[in-house]
Amino acid sequence: RQSTWVLQQQQLLPLLQLQQPQPQLLYNSILQHQTKKMILITVLDKETSEPLEDASVNITTSELSASHQSTMEGLVKDFTFEYGVFTVTVGHEGYIGKQEDVTVDCVSIECEDCENTFSINLEKISSVNITDPVDPDNDNTVIPQVCEGATGSITVLDY
Repeated sequence: RQSTWVLQQQQLLPLLQLQQPQPQLLYNSILQHQTKKMILITVLDKETSEPLEDASVNITTSELSASHQSTMEGLVKDFTFEYGVFTVTVGHEGYIGKQEDVTVDCVSIECEDCENTFSINLEKISSVNITDPVDPDNDNTVIPQVCEGATGSITVLDY
């Protein structure tokens, strides 16, 4: 639950001095709940370091979830009022999805929002070349020669 503080520092400090030997510490603590902790995530191509536009980015905790699309600069912006560890899940067509835990721990100074910046690098899905050698003893052997008439299937279960 968030509370909005409308007292100015000049009004708050005399009150705190009556109750607390170190008023600035309590005042700073109150400010931490008022200011935003910005979460800035940049999604990049792992190989080229180019930003990835339209990546799907989900930021979650055990209680909250937010979904975003990255901008042309590969950027996603969000914020929280609380410190903590957030799970970031990123996906983009043609890339291997990635999940990382990030720690938001920036400290606000002089009533300003603070920022935590993270980069998520996605690796392209490489195309499979069926002419790649598959027999270590014979570099000229390819999949169709070794596995003639072989069939297979893949079952993906998503719960």
